[in-house]
Amino acid sequence: MRTFMLIGTLYWSAVCAKPAPLVSDLHRRQSNNVASLDYLNLFSGFLYTVNISIGTPPQQLMAALDTGSPYLILSNPGSEFCQQVGQPCSTFGSYDPSLSSSAIWISDDMDVIYELSKDSGSWLNDSLTIGDLTIASFPVGTANGSSTADPQNWFGLNGPGSEGPASQASSLQIMAQAGVLESASVGIFSGPLSDSVGQVVFGGLDTSKWQGDVQVLPIVKNDGGQILVSLTSIAVADSNVASPGLPVDVMIDTGNFDIKLPQDIVDGVWAQVDGLQTFNVTVGDTTLPYGVCDCNLAQSSKTFIFGFDGISIEVPISDMVVLPSALLLQNLGVSDFPEDTCVFMINGWGPTPPVYHSYILGDAFLRSAYFILDWDSNEVGLGQANNADSSPNIIPIAAGTSGLRDAISGTSKAMTQPSAQPSASSSDPSPAASVSTAPSTEPTSNSASLILVSNAYFVSAILMGILDFFM
Repeated sequence: MRTFMLIGTLYWSAVCAKPAPLVSDLHRRQSNNVASLDYLNLFSGFLYTVNISIGTPPQQLMAALDTGSPYLILSNPGSEFCQQVGQPCSTFGSYDPSLSSSAIWISDDMDVIYELSKDSGSWLNDSLTIGDLTIASFPVGTANGSSTADPQNWFGLNGPGSEGPASQASSLQIMAQAGVLESASVGIFSGPLSDSVGQVVFGGLDTSKWQGDVQVLPIVKNDGGQILVSLTSIAVADSNVASPGLPVDVMIDTGNFDIKLPQDIVDGVWAQVDGLQTFNVTVGDTTLPYGVCDCNLAQSSKTFIFGFDGISIEVPISDMVVLPSALLLQNLGVSDFPEDTCVFMINGWGPTPPVYHSYILGDAFLRSAYFILDWDSNEVGLGQANNADSSPNIIPIAAGTSGLRDAISGTSKAMTQPSAQPSASSSDPSPAASVSTAPSTEPTSNSASLILVSNAYFVSAILMGILDFFM
């Protein structure tokens, strides 16, 4: 989900205080309409990006990969964000369509409204390159004006919304329609919090990045193009969190740093975490409780287990306890922040999400999961991430409703390996794994609101709230 609003100038000054060249991809591959490229952990788990280029000649940018929004929207060099002190666009890059001979203007009615901000600008078509794949004409929004000073380089991958260009297709669907991908699919491996580089495979998956089985889950039907799945259970170690709020539909969101669930579920989780304290974060008219803890809690052996129909994903507490960066605190003007204080990454939205929000499984969850999105079949794949070093085994996902399951099970026609499926277990990662399929799912009674939203704007408010809490 796009992280636009109140994350604040100071937060992004922290990210961009020392402009640096774009990091080059370490493992790019093009084969059978597949591209694998680096997934950069830019800011200690708070932002994950990919490198792209747009226009003729190419303009190089970093863009946050966002399964919570549908469109490619980039900063204009004359925008408020790019004009900030610290020149953040010198690191993230910006897009000036006037410098591109291949840019084709569509309209000036880009007017995307979020719960606390609005982005305005132009829609254009231009040449886009991702890894070794080039799309000659790709819709892009260039943000000239905004009600906030937040960054605009976001590569959205969820379903199309009502405020986009005339094509009304998602970014992955456009790439498949252009023929550069065989299917509108992507496989995402974030890696553990300590890793600076993960992996994204457009048009395919990497069987070396998960262990055990991958469960195929239907995307819960909704009108907002969101990637919603049904979360059926949560356990802390061997203790189930009893809650009348389960099951609940949650959005799998690479553009959000934490996990946001109904407050009654979160209360059950918090009760099983020793030493956890809470404080209130107020943004606009919304006040929410957040967790704070001693950073030593990350050394605990506790594990959080997120259950879905047919699979459970185990997340170590070390991925739920995050220490704010010293550079971030410095740029926020916080000199007396409590020592060894960390933010806890499972937090509540209340009995229902605030207006325009969804319940969310963000990066804190995804660091322990291998996540595959396939719009051809309207399904996702979830498996336990394999964080051990292993040789890539990239397989294209074929077009059609069975492409995802065929690729996972080893029967994809695009594979160059034998289709025989070896046995697999969670203790013995295998280059191919079995696949199981959950039944089609209608929205549950706890389906979340279906509007584009943004949540990392809480970062600045959270840190200042912690400071107030301990004063």
